[in-house]
Amino acid sequence: MGTQKQFCLQHLSEPEAWNLFTKIAGDSVESHELRPTAVDVAKECAGLPVAIVTVAKALRGEKDLAIWRNALEELKTSTPVDIGEVNEKVYSCLQLSYHHLKSDEAKSLFLLCSLVGDGDISMDSLLQYAMGLNLFKGLYSWEKAVNRLITLVKNLKVSSLLLDNRADRYNHMGGRNLFFDDAFIRMHDVVRDVARSIASKDPHLFVVKEGVELREWQRTDRCRNCSRMSLMCRNMDELAQGLVCPQLEFFLLNSSDYHLKIPDDFFLDTKQLRVLGLCSASLATSPSSLGFLSNLQTLCLNNCELQDIAVIGKLKRLQILSLARSDIRHLPKEMMGLSDLRVLDLQYCRWLQVLPRDVISSLSQLEYLSMEGCFGFKWDPVGFNNGERNNACLSKLKHLSGLRTLEVEVSDLSSLPKDDVVFDNLNLTRYSIAIGSDSSMGIDEYKATRRLLLELNEVESLQMLKCFSNLLKKSQFVLLRGLDDTKDVVHELDKDSFMELEYLSIVSCPAIHSIPCNAFAKESFVNLRILSLGDCERLKLLKIFGNYLTIWILIEQLNQPI
Repeated sequence: MGTQKQFCLQHLSEPEAWNLFTKIAGDSVESHELRPTAVDVAKECAGLPVAIVTVAKALRGEKDLAIWRNALEELKTSTPVDIGEVNEKVYSCLQLSYHHLKSDEAKSLFLLCSLVGDGDISMDSLLQYAMGLNLFKGLYSWEKAVNRLITLVKNLKVSSLLLDNRADRYNHMGGRNLFFDDAFIRMHDVVRDVARSIASKDPHLFVVKEGVELREWQRTDRCRNCSRMSLMCRNMDELAQGLVCPQLEFFLLNSSDYHLKIPDDFFLDTKQLRVLGLCSASLATSPSSLGFLSNLQTLCLNNCELQDIAVIGKLKRLQILSLARSDIRHLPKEMMGLSDLRVLDLQYCRWLQVLPRDVISSLSQLEYLSMEGCFGFKWDPVGFNNGERNNACLSKLKHLSGLRTLEVEVSDLSSLPKDDVVFDNLNLTRYSIAIGSDSSMGIDEYKATRRLLLELNEVESLQMLKCFSNLLKKSQFVLLRGLDDTKDVVHELDKDSFMELEYLSIVSCPAIHSIPCNAFAKESFVNLRILSLGDCERLKLLKIFGNYLTIWILIEQLNQPI
């Protein structure tokens, strides 16, 4: 398991095991009818805490004797499986818990989690894979899919098949989760090994392989019948020619470096692929065989070396495209053909320079767009042709009527439309919008799903603030920098502009005298938890309302940042 030190946990005695079992399974096991069978079920757990907890949770609250007897029979007749250090009793108990999951969706998700990785499991990735595989039958709304996944993950946690993760909302490579407040979950090593064993049998035929084994394994019938594959490639320069898996629907590749090359014909015999994820691979020239994947719905090329990806324009059914943390510089105009695309994730594509003007407006079904961390990208002003670049302009966003999540940074204020309130006209439920060169610095540690960061040194700041009035009403996090023509923020905006605000930072605003100082201030800051002030040299009066607590603070000097 990669631990620094291992401790041997003793088996529980029968009384201890029964006590633990009853605490988890509930009072029903003490009934005259169920108790004898329940005692035998507990004994089959062999005093192993992980087995006791898993089985007890699977049968918790169950009052039907037939189900208890069937569970006992499953535990007694489970076929021993050799999967390394996993105890046979633990295996049979985890398998029982899997069989007692109440829906096929929960079972499919459990097996999918075992393929995704050995450490943290991204909730974003799970959703993208699940939607690509149509795991949620008959569910096509992304908002509903988010709720469904949260529910299924919670059920798997209750069954001890998944674990909470202490990682925060930001992934390890930078960036925020597009869909979820809790970014990661975990699967215990033992549970993962059992899940992979279950998944490797009919009718699933899911496999996890080392890349070096691929050439030999492709010669077997199991490869030809495999439906899902996770490939781990360490210290490899190039994959074997051609992946011959005609039944394959899900293929995930993780490389240990950026040098792994994908042969041009690698995907020629994988035409059933619905989900393709390549991580840390070299796609300087994208394999032409990608263009044959007519069923592909999810394509993730995260952390990859990318240059010419025009071939993706042929993937007419594509709904999810993630290029997060790749070194892509030019997005191709062929993306205009992706008329069914719902998710475009460009987080931390630091070298991105070109997004052709008409691409954004052509993605009419787009619901999620993230360009956070695209530091090299410059939005073009309306009607401006910047030589060969001719980039997209912000006004094109108004054509995306279905857009619900937007993460964007606008460093050049001249890119903002003069007479068109773009952002306020969007029906956003999650957003992180940063206007100005330094407005996004140093605030990633504050969690919020609706964030507005405005640095307005070069414009008429009060007028610009009014252009964001609708978003201000919904924002949980607001940073204001460089307001030089307003004395009282609240007084000069709508009185209910800050109803949901939890964090407010005001920096380098020399004209501000008070925050707030008017009759309706109490209703404006009811949820405020954190106030950060800096370099506001004229600020004299601060009046805060929140949680029925009223505080008056006279401030003589705020010349230094706090």
